[in-house]
Amino acid sequence: MLYVTTTEKDDAYTAARTFLEDRGPDGGLFVPRQLPRFAQNDFSELVRESFGERIAGILNLFFSTKLTGWDVDSAVGRCPVKAATMSHRIFLLELWQNLDGSYTQLEKILAAKIRNDENTKQRVSSWLRIAIRIALLFASYAELVRTKALDWETAVDVSVVSGDLSGVMSLLYAREMGLPVANIICSCNENCALWDLLHHGEVKTDVQPIPTTTPLADVGLPAELERLIYGTLGWQYTKEFLRICKNRGLYVPPAEEFDRLRNGLFTAVVSRARIDVLISSVYRTNSYLVGPYTALAYGGLTDYRAKTGESRVALILADRSPVQDAAVVAQAMGITEQQLLKQLG
Repeated sequence: MLYVTTTEKDDAYTAARTFLEDRGPDGGLFVPRQLPRFAQNDFSELVRESFGERIAGILNLFFSTKLTGWDVDSAVGRCPVKAATMSHRIFLLELWQNLDGSYTQLEKILAAKIRNDENTKQRVSSWLRIAIRIALLFASYAELVRTKALDWETAVDVSVVSGDLSGVMSLLYAREMGLPVANIICSCNENCALWDLLHHGEVKTDVQPIPTTTPLADVGLPAELERLIYGTLGWQYTKEFLRICKNRGLYVPPAEEFDRLRNGLFTAVVSRARIDVLISSVYRTNSYLVGPYTALAYGGLTDYRAKTGESRVALILADRSPVQDAAVVAQAMGITEQQLLKQLG
């Protein structure tokens, strides 16, 4: 697969260039020149494959690598993602099923496999991050189909924390590739630049982040917003966006293109206080403990459903075990950290 950048549609680069760098010589982020498309028979084949084979197959499409299912299984285990069934037709995908208890570790291990090195401490480039998420999305959806929780005709809404937007962009790309993703719920904490853009039609490019109990989502202006503008409006509009960012000005997308920018996206803002309430309420209704980031995504989904009246099947992407944020979870539950850890086993 060849790559271009968000500001230049003609110059092409190999996949290897995207392993270590985020941007090309022109300053734009690397993006695929053309995404692969999945037909119905491709989806049927995914269901028959193992989880590791699915991940390897998708990553091989992006990077022309020769990963096998065994390569993936030996690196991250045979089941690196588990699905928890929640009430109200919600599936929660635990992307943190590893010794570290966080998706970040899974991402680093798979990135090292793609680069064909053993350095899991090396920074993962922005496109690698997105591509790995796409592979996990396809593999996880196929697993839900295999277990008959879904079928390939079932469109799903997906809620994800929108800090750096890599999760949002992976869903947009996966949808373009044929995964039946309906609406993408972008769940923000008090740092809500994306909400400002998609609701008010403008965003400050010099906004400073507000500290919260979900610091990984404490982002002033999401870096991947550039990809969103490129993917929906095109490279000419991306150049204008970057020019405004350089001058720390106010970005206002063209009025005639505004609907295209926010098509299929819903943004919600979930406050710190509400996250605490959601942690305890999800446990009461589902007997399931969530961390603050998962509660944030859950809150965004409930806001979306309340506003739209939609009730289709939904997925929530959970990147961290509650253990990773034990202090916040324990306080929300009204117990000590020791009691929480004992409860989690």
